[in-house]
Amino acid sequence: MASINIQTLLSYHCLTGPLVKNTLSDLDKAINKLRLKYISYIVEYDIDDGAVCLPNMFGGDFGDQIGRYAILTDPKSNKFEVLVDKVNRAFFLTKGRKAILDFYGIDLGAWITFVFVGDG
Repeated sequence: MASINIQTLLSYHCLTGPLVKNTLSDLDKAINKLRLKYISYIVEYDIDDGAVCLPNMFGGDFGDQIGRYAILTDPKSNKFEVLVDKVNRAFFLTKGRKAILDFYGIDLGAWITFVFVGDG
């Protein structure tokens, strides 16, 4: 970390910030696109236990912002409340995640994109 310059620090801070709502400028749109790439994670799903395990890296980056419940909202404003269990510093989406799977007809091998926006 000693070799990091101010430009690197500012770039990192810019990419880890929250997504800009209602982007108007091309710059805001470009920053949101980069942020989505930077904060993308592969999520593990255990079909036997029926739980979605959030990646450890996600927990390390945003764990202090994750509460007991999460509200997942799709682009059409459908909302799903999901219980978040924390076990040994790992976060799991448990109760409520089945409603999402049933609503969209999601089966094994499906790809879903979630965007973490935090409080707001």
